Amino acid sequence: FQSSTSEFSSLGLKPWLLSQLSALSITKPTPVQRACIPAVLAGRDVIGCAETGSGKTLAFALPIMHQLLDDPVGPYALVVTPTRELAFQITDQLRVLCQALNFRLLTVTGGRDVVEQGRMLAARPHFIVGTPGRLADHVRSNSSDLHFSSLRYLILDEADRLLEDNFGRDLAAIVEAVPADRQTLLFSATYTEAVSAALATAAAGEDGETTDEGEAKSKRRQPPFVFNSSAAEVDDISAASASGSGSSGARLPESLNQYYCLMPAQVKDAFLIHIVSDFLAKNPTSLIVVFTNKCKWCHLLGLMFKALGLDSALLHSALTQRQRLDSLARFKSNQVRVLISTDVGSRGLDIPLVDLVISHNVPTRPKDYVHRCGRTARAGRPGTAILLANQFELALLKDVERLIDRRLEEMKVDEAQVAKIVTDVVVARREAEIRLDELRFDEKREERREKQQFVECQRQLMMQEDGASAAGPSRPSSKHQKPKKRPKGVSKALAKKKSLKVANVRQKGNSN
Repeated sequence: FQSSTSEFSSLGLKPWLLSQLSALSITKPTPVQRACIPAVLAGRDVIGCAETGSGKTLAFALPIMHQLLDDPVGPYALVVTPTRELAFQITDQLRVLCQALNFRLLTVTGGRDVVEQGRMLAARPHFIVGTPGRLADHVRSNSSDLHFSSLRYLILDEADRLLEDNFGRDLAAIVEAVPADRQTLLFSATYTEAVSAALATAAAGEDGETTDEGEAKSKRRQPPFVFNSSAAEVDDISAASASGSGSSGARLPESLNQYYCLMPAQVKDAFLIHIVSDFLAKNPTSLIVVFTNKCKWCHLLGLMFKALGLDSALLHSALTQRQRLDSLARFKSNQVRVLISTDVGSRGLDIPLVDLVISHNVPTRPKDYVHRCGRTARAGRPGTAILLANQFELALLKDVERLIDRRLEEMKVDEAQVAKIVTDVVVARREAEIRLDELRFDEKREERREKQQFVECQRQLMMQEDGASAAGPSRPSSKHQKPKKRPKGVSKALAKKKSLKVANVRQKGNSN
């Protein structure tokens, strides 16, 4: 295997890892791997920005596994991802790499039994891969099951979303719980303002002064290594900050063909059905991912496809964890050839046979277009992305073109063929809307949201009580003393919870 993996061996990886790579037919490192692996092995923090499908997972997994055998004490590495599906995929990839060794891996996400997760965390797995919310829950619970004292690596995958979306509070809790001397690795497909700000913060940290200059020099960490595939490789952090500010980082593979298709809003569904049906007929082994902006529209399209005799799998956050994993399994195994997804499926998922990605709506955030396109044309394979836009989405289309710094090519569709199916599609959509109402889709989502709010408020109360008990016994309260107010939102959540219970009781009574 030495000759077939000679380029990896030049990066300093151990023979057993080279053997694993050879067995997996991985023979040549990608640019992000070639640049970042030596930096991680050298003990440096890393910020890596590279297009989707460029092998960023191996860029951090290989050097960590290389080091792990020298000191196999868990937990050794913590990988934080924005979505559950990506967390499970990374765990699967790590498991394949270390299948010959007795490394323990654990996926920690919502939708799973938190008590069982705590028990498994107590076994001190070497790799923990999870989403911010559930990881932060375990940290805040002050559970003795979670020990990070031996942690060597903190990895933020899809860092642009982790740093920009509503993960700030959870990430802060996680970062506070891990050792200060760990290595931090950030990987992203787009070089956003949030990633640039993280880079600037790291650069500012290098310029900090202390009263004891000698001690500061002895403890000073090396500056982060920076790799940005949309620009030249940059090692100097100050130069990276300067060059990165002018770069969008939204580089897409050369093997990706990109098109847009304009149509009136009222016939967009008919255009979608025509494009999907035509592509499936001409490409009998290919897979298609259709992206839409909202859970409701995603579910509606799935019902519409079903009414038209087209099998599809659904992926959105309103589904249970089991339903989401089942949908992915059916799609990956070719049981269904169309996956309809919200942007929860646009991050990191690696499904080799996806040849076409269709955006049913122009994404409101242009960078989401980049991540959607990343589900195809991976690792040098060809792929096609089609953006469907109506007359109200032209400004958003321009924003996308501005981000990727290129004009999309217009796709011509046989409108006569589309006209033949318009009536059938309109009827199918109406049936889907009726079915969606029967499923009480909006009501169930609202109930789930209220339940989550109630659980969050209960957690705030518990944290307040823990803080009060840690502060010691309180003074005897005066009988005229006013009771402490509940945290903001608790009373409202409790009232909603009570009203839901009353409504359920009444509903059961009426049904009896």
